[in-house]
Amino acid sequence: MTLLRIAFRNLNRQKKRSILLGVAIAFGFMIITLVNAFAAGFVLNIRENVSQLVAGHLFITGYEKSPSGRLVRVIRDDSELLAAIERAELSSRLVARRTLAEATIIFSGESVPQQIVGLEWDSQPFLRERLALREGTLDEMLADPRGLILSEDVAERLGVAVGEQVIVQARTATGQLNVADFVLRATTVSAGFLSTFNGYGHLDYINGLLNIGPQEYVTLGILLEGLDVVDVEAERLFELLEPQLNMLPRFAGQGGFLDQREELLRSDWQGTRYQMTTINDFLSGIDDVARALVIAGAVVALILFTIIMVGITNTFRMIVHERTREIGTMRALGLHRRQTRRLFLLEALFLSLGGAAGGLVLALIIRVVLQAFDFGLDTPLFIMMDDGHLTFAVAPASVLLFLASVAALTLLAALFPANRAAAKPPADALRTTV
Repeated sequence: MTLLRIAFRNLNRQKKRSILLGVAIAFGFMIITLVNAFAAGFVLNIRENVSQLVAGHLFITGYEKSPSGRLVRVIRDDSELLAAIERAELSSRLVARRTLAEATIIFSGESVPQQIVGLEWDSQPFLRERLALREGTLDEMLADPRGLILSEDVAERLGVAVGEQVIVQARTATGQLNVADFVLRATTVSAGFLSTFNGYGHLDYINGLLNIGPQEYVTLGILLEGLDVVDVEAERLFELLEPQLNMLPRFAGQGGFLDQREELLRSDWQGTRYQMTTINDFLSGIDDVARALVIAGAVVALILFTIIMVGITNTFRMIVHERTREIGTMRALGLHRRQTRRLFLLEALFLSLGGAAGGLVLALIIRVVLQAFDFGLDTPLFIMMDDGHLTFAVAPASVLLFLASVAALTLLAALFPANRAAAKPPADALRTTV
């Protein structure tokens, strides 16, 4: 306890120096905390927004094989699927049918490839709330069976305005080329890389384009209570479905999805095979982006802390030089070398903890301020926000890891000067004049 009191007293004696070092440590801690929290929030928001835009966290797709060997994506009878979902007692907020058409939209000589999702709009409350419309209204869309919603980017490339008619070309489920007339009823705010995936139409009309029955569809989407239960709920539902239906093995990542399609094309089978995927399977690349952000933040923080460590080392060398006679006096009064070293390391530890605490408080204040800004949904960045607000997900485990790292780096920076202080003979130290 005596060494602790002396360490606190020494830091208090050199307030200006201690504050400058503490501010430097606080700034570095703030940067790495904010970058890590932003990356975590970025991933959560994109996953949740995409989940609502594509109507689900879990997806079950049906496959048949035509006599010509073509894969036909269709679910004709979902009674067993729905019964299994009910038995699984999933934390589901929504179970929705959807049909996906890989189409080409044509207008005035221009064409754009576009994926169009056919939906039963009455069962899509979350999507209807999430859609950020630039032009047109949802009421006009719902009132027109031929209605179509496109991204403003796609509409601009085509040169089409709301209310105008476009031609949509797609292959039917069995491979024949088919066309249908649609009317653009609304455009959505650009969603960046998702702009070619957020075209929407009516399920029955899209089914007609693909030549499948009005009660049939391609994928059953299940929207759960949250992202944290996706993998657990998926495994539970898969275990219930596997004994009853011809389920394809589970996979992870986009590569597994492509491998399964190739296997379905190569192998001989009959009936309907079902594939279960999750939002995590398709958005695994988002984790890579988040990791890149964290790595970039860590590199910046490493550079900052390298500079800070040099400053700490030089500062403690100066402190040791200035307090040489004091060290000699304490050594003459019985302070051991190990205790002398510990004294300086305690000062460095308290400095690092105080700076880290200040950096954490500053990061939390900045987080609250930034989260208070409402950027709205009419921005291309809405896909990475929570209802127009930035999200910073601060994980306690990450904060503790950063704190331990900062403390270790500070102790390392102070170790050499502390060893020099401990190595001074008491008699030589007492004869020194500063």
